[in-house]
Amino acid sequence: MSKKTFTNEEIEILSKNKYVKRFSAKGITYTDEFKRIFISEDGKGKFPRSIFEECGFDINILGKKRIEMAAYRWRTAYDKEGVLGLQDTRKENSGRPREKELSIEEKYERLKAQISLLKAENELLKKLDMLERRIMRKYGIICPIRKANPYRRIMKATKEHTTMPNLLNRNFKQNIPGKVLLTDITYLFYGNGKKAYLSTIKDGSTNEILIYNRSDKLTLDIATDMIYKLMNEGQVKLTTDAFIHSDQGAHYTSPKFQSLVKGCRLGQSMSRRGNCWDNAPQ
Repeated sequence: MSKKTFTNEEIEILSKNKYVKRFSAKGITYTDEFKRIFISEDGKGKFPRSIFEECGFDINILGKKRIEMAAYRWRTAYDKEGVLGLQDTRKENSGRPREKELSIEEKYERLKAQISLLKAENELLKKLDMLERRIMRKYGIICPIRKANPYRRIMKATKEHTTMPNLLNRNFKQNIPGKVLLTDITYLFYGNGKKAYLSTIKDGSTNEILIYNRSDKLTLDIATDMIYKLMNEGQVKLTTDAFIHSDQGAHYTSPKFQSLVKGCRLGQSMSRRGNCWDNAPQ
């Protein structure tokens, strides 16, 4: 506590400031409004002295020590209880936090204040949400939310899906057409929020798209049907050691897909997990 006492002349000057609630020769009580102003301006990086001066206080009358102590008390109270911590709940006090136990009536009043504050915050959030929606509608802003891949959930649930080693090891250009077959699935967005899927097989040596398959569903068929097309079209000539290389997507780790690839006498290779460069050309 500051040991400085106020003279009668200084008390008269302080009494004219609207942010002074009570005062005596030894102490001063500030209004709750001023405390809120102080916390707000303090959060913007202003110095305590500047805040007091802007609110009409004479720094020479208050003294540097008194200002520093008040700033420390209010910051501590605000960090602990928010705006409620800045309220003056004790009669004839100087704004310091009370230490004695609250009465039932005082606890009830504090709870009422907290509920009112929460209601006000809730109403503000509702208004901000409505404003955000109006702005998005006005300017045609869409925020798409990507849904979880159902096949990935199945893979985790059954644990039947297995990965394959990375046989390709980024050796994409082997100058042997029909050997390195790169595959992946692309998302196609069109129209008013519509979506389609494109699955392709690309020759790693010639960069030619050998087979493709379109679908409006991300089911396993989009990958398996493409393998059937690859084997049934006579125009595609494959080497005896040809192999499919993909990422570790749920389609390619599926037992059904892997069995089909093996049945077609094709090898299978996969990128390392989370490493897109292992399948970069596709």
